Amino acid sequence: MTPRPHLIAAAFALAPVLGACAGAPLYPRETAAACHAGVGSACVELGAGLRATHPMRARAFLTAGCDAGHPASCAALADMVLRGEGAPASRAFASQLLHAACAAAPGSRACTALADLDAAWVDAVSVGRAQTCVMTAGATIWCWRRNDHGQCGQAAPEVRVGDARHGAEIAVARPRRVLLGGEDRPATTLSVGVDHACALDHRGEVWCWGDGARYGTLGLGAPESARPLQVVTEPRMVFRGAHYGWVGPPLRGARDVVAGDCYSCALLRSGAVACWGCSQGYWDDAAAVRATPDLEDGLMIAGGAHEACVLTRRGGITCGLPDRPRVLEGVPPLVVGLAVGDVPLAVTADGGVWLWPAVGEVPTRLAVAPAVAVRAWGDRACLRTAEGQVSCGWLRDGAIVDLADVDAFGAAIGFDAPRARAGAHGCAVTREGRVVCVGANDWGQLGAGDREPRAQAVTVTLPGVP
Repeated sequence: MTPRPHLIAAAFALAPVLGACAGAPLYPRETAAACHAGVGSACVELGAGLRATHPMRARAFLTAGCDAGHPASCAALADMVLRGEGAPASRAFASQLLHAACAAAPGSRACTALADLDAAWVDAVSVGRAQTCVMTAGATIWCWRRNDHGQCGQAAPEVRVGDARHGAEIAVARPRRVLLGGEDRPATTLSVGVDHACALDHRGEVWCWGDGARYGTLGLGAPESARPLQVVTEPRMVFRGAHYGWVGPPLRGARDVVAGDCYSCALLRSGAVACWGCSQGYWDDAAAVRATPDLEDGLMIAGGAHEACVLTRRGGITCGLPDRPRVLEGVPPLVVGLAVGDVPLAVTADGGVWLWPAVGEVPTRLAVAPAVAVRAWGDRACLRTAEGQVSCGWLRDGAIVDLADVDAFGAAIGFDAPRARAGAHGCAVTREGRVVCVGANDWGQLGAGDREPRAQAVTVTLPGVP
């Protein structure tokens, strides 16, 4: 079956499989045992019974049934995913589930639900220093603006921005479709770093594009690429001017990927983590994809400018990837979200936002409104509440200071933190499935086709999409 998102998987693994309310079992143990043994009808029964009162546990049972190849479990789980019950809504994940269910049972209600999905619905947004990319529920990726190193996945520039005094820079004025490997491969995950981006396709293969000259961030033995290319397991850096090429098979079996400033990391379905770029060695091995030692049970990964953090199945958090892993102290129970700015942050199932102020210290729970998601980059951090309100502030002195609502986003279901410390732009996905951007626009990164900054949100239109 298709990989499930890391946020949902983390919640499943950390929530008790068998629980009680006031001493009474929530559900028959025999039915739960049958579900875990692969009896799909038992999983559907448990999911229906727990959906209203314990949605996270309902999703856990339905996921077990779906992974066992039971179409009705996949369809029921997809319905919960679309409605955002038990975890943030994800139309892209729902689309994957319905595709699997429809393929297993042609003509079922899963096929009908799949036909009703709007492929134009934006499911995720990720911003770079001066470029923006989105992924739709139809599993397509679109990028726009700064493209001097192929950050938009385009080999040919559309326009040049700048003047003769400062040198013209290459940019893509309007959103352009990014084809993974030049083909219409469905994408499942997207992450934009500073000047490069990475994505996963439906087979768990990793594709990256943009600037790889700094430390081999593309992991394919090439300094830069305007075409998304597969990350490989044994690449060697090929310097600018040499023939592009690589050795070794593609890196496969990935569940998530993050792109940082000069590194990239992929969380594999096995729980292992593979990283490339930012090597502590020489440039000729910077692009080499290397496994993180003693980390084989990862559930969730989050990336910041200079490091990535991984939540493990045992509830621990390892940061400092790719090269200097360290285990965080005092991890609170039921972590369902991670972010990495100048310091690591976590969100727990009760809405708490936790921050590790320094290496070796225990975390503090911040005095902020309950949140369901957190994003960070450098000294910027943004939170989202269950109602969709996004608030952003600065990471200083072990807290998020000057936290202010970003009213221009309205009620958001997805968002990303600005990559620049000043003059940045931010983007969010609305409940209507559209992407809106606000802030700096010197590169046209708001997707409006001009270079005027905006205090009010701009709705980005994808070509050919109503």
